[in-house]
Amino acid sequence: MPQSIDFKNKFKHLRDTLVVIAMLFAGFCVSYLLNIYISQWIGVEKYGDFSIVRSIVNILTPIILMGGIESVFKFIPYYRVHHPELLKGYLYFFLLIGTLFLVLFGILSLFFLVFSSMNDTLLNMILVFLWLIPASAILVLLGRTLQSYDKPIFTSFMYSICLPGLTLFFGFWIYSIQNQINLWEILTIYGLAMLAISIVFAWLIYKYLLHDFNRVTPNYRKKAWIQTSLQLASYVIPLEILNQTNLILLGIFDPNKRTVGIFAAILVISTLQWKIYQAVKIVFSPIINPAVHSNDHSLLRTLFRRSTLNLISIVIPTTVLLVLFSRPLLQLFGEAYTEATLPFTILIISKGISICFGMSSVFLQYSHYHRSTILPSTTLLLVNIVLCLFLIPPYGILGATIALAVTRLALEIWYTILMVHKKMLKVKSC
Repeated sequence: MPQSIDFKNKFKHLRDTLVVIAMLFAGFCVSYLLNIYISQWIGVEKYGDFSIVRSIVNILTPIILMGGIESVFKFIPYYRVHHPELLKGYLYFFLLIGTLFLVLFGILSLFFLVFSSMNDTLLNMILVFLWLIPASAILVLLGRTLQSYDKPIFTSFMYSICLPGLTLFFGFWIYSIQNQINLWEILTIYGLAMLAISIVFAWLIYKYLLHDFNRVTPNYRKKAWIQTSLQLASYVIPLEILNQTNLILLGIFDPNKRTVGIFAAILVISTLQWKIYQAVKIVFSPIINPAVHSNDHSLLRTLFRRSTLNLISIVIPTTVLLVLFSRPLLQLFGEAYTEATLPFTILIISKGISICFGMSSVFLQYSHYHRSTILPSTTLLLVNIVLCLFLIPPYGILGATIALAVTRLALEIWYTILMVHKKMLKVKSC
């Protein structure tokens, strides 16, 4: 198999991982600056509202496409070689769903805008959600598709640097004209930037990736990819809710609204660790699926060992640096944010440890054990919600941090135990 040849150079995937991480790190810096300026433009309380809206969009994005976003990595690397007709059917099906939602929500937005008698705040909230969510879904679907076609660096550049960069540029432009900018203008700029990047992704897919399939008739008859997408949605949606729910519950149960903005800043900085995990996943995912379909157990063992070593060798030094510079990183948002230094340290350390186990869930998904991941993600989501209910009222940010740290670490350890129990590298036939 061609993928096996790549491993004659044992540093190849480490090099690829480092290149993608460099791109994602640059994107993290731009996003970090964007969040700093947004928090200064609109204040800590409104910044908390902005973060809650963003969390809700992140939760609803995989729901709209029924798991199609996550299943891209599972199907495209294999279908592009062996079943191009299924690949065209797959892409057309999920893009049609995303486009229909975008058109439908756009019509509903116009309806509310013309006929609604609601107050401006509630109306703006509805308008933003109605078109921001499908726009986000289409962007992520197209981006994942390009990543699956061995174009991770360009995709990372567009998604991690251009998206926050465009938002920051037009935010500065509006602020320079009006001397102020409000929450809804920022969200509108963010949504328009997503649509602009989506158009670029769609053009690239049409021009460079689908030209080999022009003579292939799309095949919609095979339902396996729809069923698997729904099963992956059952895994991804609880996991995404788990990542975002603490911020939302903190806004509900903590009467001090400043704490939501402060906790959002903690989460923004901690995304640097998550981007390292994403980079490793982006580099190795296109190889895992073909290895599964060919029952190449030796390659799978090599993939798991090297991906995990790459992950650990990069995330541990990053975690140490984030802990050492925790106060200066928070202080850039404002002096008020430094009161969360202890929760920040707890979250960074726990997240660093849990990410070291992160490849277990990836291999479970691509080795046809994706249904086994549904119970852990759903169970730990419920545990997280219960912990938030008990810990947030008395402890605020610290309680939300402890709940998230405990559940994320427990989840990744559960996945690792599952992988060992199922003798992970003995792959089921497809």
